[in-house]
Amino acid sequence: MPRAAAVARCMLGVVGPAASSSRGAPRGLFSSGRARRAGGGAGMEGGFGSEFGAAGGKLDPGLIMEQVKVQIAVANAQELLQRMTDKCFRKCIGKPGSSLDNSEQKCIAMCMDRYMDAWNTVSRAYNSRLQRERANM
Repeated sequence: MPRAAAVARCMLGVVGPAASSSRGAPRGLFSSGRARRAGGGAGMEGGFGSEFGAAGGKLDPGLIMEQVKVQIAVANAQELLQRMTDKCFRKCIGKPGSSLDNSEQKCIAMCMDRYMDAWNTVSRAYNSRLQRERANM
């Protein structure tokens, strides 16, 4: 399985973290037990779980924040995968058919790898800049 496809499947929780690459791609974004216990993962349509009533009916703000962060990560991963799919499909597939020929498969794999590498580079630069700006406050 090409690296980018494994990363995309991992980001959506289809496979575990072992399927992703060692070249800096997101690893097991939704595979942590804590996120799953907090209601994380791809099936979060049900909203907040019943774990909030554990302390005498009081809501745990830390758990709520964690769930919101997981939901944002899921939405970002889905958007990344959708954009990557759209761009690579338009670039690589001339005539859609029932299967991909060898050149289309190579094009898609390379396109997805380049897209993920670029996304990782931009993400690192963005996070670095955010950290610098927070330190200067």
